[in-house]
Amino acid sequence: MIPFDRIAVLEGSITTKDVAIGKLHEFKETIKNTTDQIKESATDFDMATHGLGFQMLDVYSSVLQKCADSQTEKLQNV
Repeated sequence: MIPFDRIAVLEGSITTKDVAIGKLHEFKETIKNTTDQIKESATDFDMATHGLGFQMLDVYSSVLQKCADSQTEKLQNV
């Protein structure tokens, strides 16, 4: 199991809770937009990997988003 609660997406120098939560939201949007753009322009790659390429991309982006969610939850509970 991945210890999402121990993985930090942001560096520790951001001290304002609202700024940190905003940065995490921006990070999640960036991951989503980047994943969508890759999928739009890499259909040949997906076909060559029989769909596994995009599935691995989905897993990777899901892990990053889950880490950001975990860190956001920690910040909101402070």
